[in-house]
Amino acid sequence: MTLLSCATIVALVVVVVSVAINLSFDAKLRKYWPVPEWSVEDIPSLEGQTALVTGANTGLGYATSLELLKHGAKVIVATRSEKKGIDTVKRLQAEPDLPAKYRENAIAPKVALELSSLKSVAEFAEYIKDTEPQLNMLINNAGLNPLNFSLSEDGYELRFAVNHMAHYALTLALVPLLEAGAPARVVVVSSLGHQFAAKDCFDFSTLNDESKYEMMPAYGRSKLANILFARSLARKVKDKQIYVNSAHPGFVATDFGRELVDMAAEYMSRENAESLVKSVFGAFAMSPQDGAATQLFLAMPEVAERNITGEYYVPMARKHDSHFFALAGGASPEALDDELAEKLWQWTAKETGIDL
Repeated sequence: MTLLSCATIVALVVVVVSVAINLSFDAKLRKYWPVPEWSVEDIPSLEGQTALVTGANTGLGYATSLELLKHGAKVIVATRSEKKGIDTVKRLQAEPDLPAKYRENAIAPKVALELSSLKSVAEFAEYIKDTEPQLNMLINNAGLNPLNFSLSEDGYELRFAVNHMAHYALTLALVPLLEAGAPARVVVVSSLGHQFAAKDCFDFSTLNDESKYEMMPAYGRSKLANILFARSLARKVKDKQIYVNSAHPGFVATDFGRELVDMAAEYMSRENAESLVKSVFGAFAMSPQDGAATQLFLAMPEVAERNITGEYYVPMARKHDSHFFALAGGASPEALDDELAEKLWQWTAKETGIDL
C-alpha cells in the first residue's frame, strides 16, 4: 500500500467520522433536548384517511408507512416495481405491532413508480386517480444520491430528476385527489444537505453537463429544490386547503449508507468499508423509526388545524428557526428565497410540461 493510498484512507476516515460527529446532534441530542413538543405517541386515529408514500419499501418510507398503518390510515406504497410493492405490503402486514384489523389497509398499486421516468410518473398518477377517490396525505419520501453522474430516461441529471422533477410532476398530477381529501397534507422530504448547493446551482445550462458535475453540490441542489418546491406549492394551493411543508429527517441510518460504503470501497476492501460505515452509523445515526417522526408530524391533521404550510421542519418536529439548536439543520438563505423558488418552478413547469 502506497503512502498516498494510506493518506487517502486516513483522510476518508477523518471526513466520515467528522461528518458523523457534526450530524450526531440530529440523531441523539435533539431527541431529548430541548424536550420534543411532539412524538409519534401523539398521532391520532387516522381511520378513514388515505396516504401515499413514495419509497415506501425501505428506510424512512417503510417506517412512515408502518406508523400510519398502525393508526388506521390506508397506505398506498409507491415503489419502483410492482413486485417491490407486493413484497413491502407483505412485510408490513407481518409486523407484530400492526393491529390485525389494519393489515388490509396496506395497498400495493398495480403500477410501478419509476421516478427516473416522467412517463412512469404520469402513468402511476393516472392509475392512482382511477383507483382512489381522494388523498389526505402525500409523502414525497423517495430519494436518490448516486456516486457517479448519469442521466434519467428523459435526459436530466439523475439525482435532480428523481429527487425534484419527478416529485413535482407526481404532486401536481395528484392535486385533484388532494383537493378531494382536503384538508390534505403534502410532505416533501429534504435534508440539511441542501446547504451543500452551490450559489449558482440553478444555472440550468450546466445541469446535464458531466464536466460540471460534483456529487455533494448536486445532492445539495436537489435537496434545495425540495424545499423551494414545497414553499412555492404551498403558496399556489393555499386556497385549496392543501398544506405543504418540507422536512429534514436528521442523520438517519438508511439505505443511503450503501452509497457511503461504495465511496469508501474505492480506497479499502469492501469488508473494511462496510465495517467503517456500520460503526459510524451505529454510533451516531438515529433509527428510521425516529427519523420518520418529523415527516409524520407534517402529515398529521394538526398541521391543517394550525395552518402550518410553506415551512421547513427539522427533528424532532420543529420549525427550522424555532430555537437555537434547530439551526443545526436550519434553512440556508437560498432555501427562503421566494424569487429563486419561482425561478425553479417556472423552469420545472416548462421542462415537465406540467403546471397548476
